[in-house]
Amino acid sequence: LERWAARALEVAKIETLGVLAGGVAHDFNNKLAAMVVQTEFAMFELQETESKARPLLEDCRRIALEASRLCDQLLAYAGKSELKRKKVDLNQFILQAEPNLQKIPGTTKITFDLNPEPVMVRVDQAQLLRVLVSLVANAKEASEGLELDIVVATWVDEAANTCGFSITDFGPGIAPEHLSKIFDPFYTTKFTGRGLGLATSLGIVRAHGGTIEVESKPNRGTLFEVALPALARADRPVLVVEDEAGLRQKYRQALEDRGLSVIEAATGEEALERIDEFQDALSLIILDLVIPGPQGAQLLGLIRETYQSLPVIVASGYQAEAFPELPPCQAYLLKPFNRKQLVQAVDEVCKAS
Repeated sequence: LERWAARALEVAKIETLGVLAGGVAHDFNNKLAAMVVQTEFAMFELQETESKARPLLEDCRRIALEASRLCDQLLAYAGKSELKRKKVDLNQFILQAEPNLQKIPGTTKITFDLNPEPVMVRVDQAQLLRVLVSLVANAKEASEGLELDIVVATWVDEAANTCGFSITDFGPGIAPEHLSKIFDPFYTTKFTGRGLGLATSLGIVRAHGGTIEVESKPNRGTLFEVALPALARADRPVLVVEDEAGLRQKYRQALEDRGLSVIEAATGEEALERIDEFQDALSLIILDLVIPGPQGAQLLGLIRETYQSLPVIVASGYQAEAFPELPPCQAYLLKPFNRKQLVQAVDEVCKAS
């Protein structure tokens, strides 16, 4: 119980720091952007002269850009960076990153233990590369001067619908008094560096809906494990029936991030047309009961007349009791629900079917 309470406090601390860091970084970035623009205007005015002020202005511009990159790291920690996701096999991603990893200073050797099957995720490759490089650099620093291997591995946990990669070093380990603070912004046990590498990595992984776990024992080494939502392997599309365009878009994004293809319908008539068009090719239907055209028990009844075994998840702002004649469905989601609840319901229905 104490361990779970400590974990809850740690999560709350990270979220609070993230909100603070994101707000500060956003405001500072705006000020720095204005500073860079004004400096460039001043440099333009001096371009035809040999003024001694020009080199000073160039230094000001360079320093402002460096400060802006620091703000970008804080935004990444806060989970505010824009993500450009695409389907990626983590095995191939790591192999392609190997040249960059080998260039990281250090005396240790990197070995790979990759899952025999593809490890599919939907991620921003550039952002995830920052995480991988940061964790490997951290492991190399921890093992500095020791001729020990660092192991980069990939894994899949089908039961938890997660997958990811881990970095293991066999160095001196992390002292217990430091372990709970290593993801704090600017926390570092080194004399050099700003201590943002691990904090930024945590923010990037959390923005992808994942987690970073760390285990360390004195004189035994340290394991960092990055867990990400696994990409579902489904060729058959999901039909989303929802009259609110904004909600349809949110459902689509959540399902596509899960690796599912999506088709949409805004009315009862459109839903029946899509079902007739795709028939058994559909994997399931997410159905809002209050929409234009046939709706509620009538619409689900029409679906059940022809497709008795087609899985249906009802998504409604009304309690199920409001539809006493509603035919059976595989799950009932009461609005408002979050992304995690939607994906969990879809995963459970897909498994059961």
